[in-house]
This record gives sequence, structure tokens and C-alpha cells, in this order.
Amino acid sequence: NKTGVIIMHGIGIHPDYPTVVNPLRVGLAERGWHTLSLQLPVLPNEAEGKDYEPLIPEATPRIKAGIDYLKEQGMNKIAIVAHSLGTWMAGYAIEKDGVEVVTYVAIGMNVPAIESIPAIKVPMLDLYGGNDLPEVVDNAGKRKSAASQNKQYKQLMTSGADHFFNGLEDELITTVDDWLQKYAR
Repeated sequence: NKTGVIIMHGIGIHPDYPTVVNPLRVGLAERGWHTLSLQLPVLPNEAEGKDYEPLIPEATPRIKAGIDYLKEQGMNKIAIVAHSLGTWMAGYAIEKDGVEVVTYVAIGMNVPAIESIPAIKVPMLDLYGGNDLPEVVDNAGKRKSAASQNKQYKQLMTSGADHFFNGLEDELITTVDDWLQKYAR
């Protein structure tokens, strides 16, 4: 497999966080994917999502460095799998900075990230939990509407999953792996 998968974490956490990030980083690698989990810009834990707005562009150089690294390792395709605040950073990098990927998986996409959706032309999976954060669940329709021009957009709700897919890590890994198998091989 010559596809590199960049994994992007959410607010206030790190590239090996025990929920979402570590299960995907390890689980996808066990299924044959080359994974690279990035440290994204973070603020103190008491910071709120809106406080991150000035930092969003700072993620792009990190994403580009990750892509360059994976290409140096022989990867000829790159996919991004982002969670929560990472979806805002990933969407911005794709829309505003022209970061090129073969597919994009957004997990628990937050509201500010919605504005980037119309610019995403690659296959995109919008994955969230039935018990996700209210803003994620309540804005599912807006995300789907924003993607109306992307014929390879799919929205998928995992029944019973919270924002971190606690207790449903295997289902999360399988869902993301299935998507990557279809669009990133």
C-alpha cells in the first residue's frame, strides 16, 4: 500500500490521544495503512473553539510537512482523517491553501469547518455519532447541503457513538478503513 494517512486530532489534545486518534493511528496501521499523526496548534485547555480561529492557518505548514515526509517515504497518495477541531484545520488547508489529498474523512465536524465543504472536490466521508456533541448532530443537514456539489460525499451517523466513539473504537476503525479501501488505494 502506497497511501499515507494523516491523522489530525481535536481541540486541546495530542497526536496519540487515547480516544479517536490512537485507535485510528494504530488500528489503521494494523490494517496496512501508513499513518502519521500530527501535532496541531493547541491552546490551554480552558480555550474554546472560537479562540482557535487565529491558529487555523498555522496547521497548513504542518500538514504540508507531513505530506512531504510521507512522500519521501514512498507514499504516492495521501488521505486526511481529521477529528473535531482538526476538521476545521484540514478543511481550511484544502480550501484556502490547496493541500491535495485523494480523500478526506471528517469525524465529528465542527460548525466553522462547514464553510470549507463546498471547496472539497475529493471523496469525503462526514462521520459522526448519534450521541455526538449537539452542534455536530444539529448541523448534519447543513454539512450535507454544503456538499451538494460533491457526488462523492457521504454522511454517516454511527448509532450510539459519542464525540470520541468511546466503546465503539473497532466500528470507527472499520468504517474509516472501508472508506479508505474504496477511495485511497
